[in-house]
Amino acid sequence: MAVKQTDNPFWISFSDLMAGLLFVFILIFAVTILAYQEQEPSVSREKITQALVSMLLDQFQAKHHYPVEISRDTGTISVSEGVLFDFNQSELSAEGKVFLSDFIPKYCAILFDNPEIGREITAVIVEGHTDEVGSYQFNMGLSLRRAYSVVAYIFDPQAFPNFPYSAILQQKLSANGRSKVDLKNTSAQSRRVEFKFRLRDINAFETSIHNHSRER
Repeated sequence: MAVKQTDNPFWISFSDLMAGLLFVFILIFAVTILAYQEQEPSVSREKITQALVSMLLDQFQAKHHYPVEISRDTGTISVSEGVLFDFNQSELSAEGKVFLSDFIPKYCAILFDNPEIGREITAVIVEGHTDEVGSYQFNMGLSLRRAYSVVAYIFDPQAFPNFPYSAILQQKLSANGRSKVDLKNTSAQSRRVEFKFRLRDINAFETSIHNHSRER
C-alpha cells in the first residue's frame, strides 16, 4: 500500500528563501553595474574627448596653421565660409577643394587610426551655418547644400582615390544644415562649416535599466 506524501513546509520555505536571496543578489549586481556606469565611463568619455581635442589642436594649429577654429571643450572644428565657398554659393570653390583634400585625411586619421578611440565614435557631422540675413528657409537650404557639397566631395573617388576611411565614414558621416541657429559675433563668423564628432552613449545601459524598473 503506497504511503501518501504530504507537502513539507520546511522545503517550501527554504525554496522561497533561496529565490529571495537570488533576487537580492541580482539587485545588488544591477546596482553595482549602475554605479560603475555613472562614474567610470563618464571619466573615460571625458578623457577620450580631451585626447581628441589635444590631437586636433596639435595637428591643425601647433604643427600646421590651418585656417580653422577648434573648440577646446568639444573638438568641433569651424571652417569659415571663405575657405570653402564663395559668398552665397553652395558649390565648393577651387580653394575649398584643395583645403578638403589636405584636411579630411588628417582629420579622419585622428578620429579612427587609434582603435580604442575610433570604436567610441558613433557619428561624424558636417554642419553648415549661415548668417542672419535672409529668410530662415533660404538659409536652411544654403547651409544644408553646403554641408552636402562637403560630404559629396569626401566620397568623390577622383578627389580621394583609394580612400582608406571611405567605408567607416559611410557608416558614420552625415550632413546637417542649421540656418540662423548658433550665430556668432559677426556675420562673417556665422557663415561657416563645422566638423563634429559624437561619442557613443555610455549611459545607454543605465537608461535601459531605469526604464525597465519603471515599467515593473
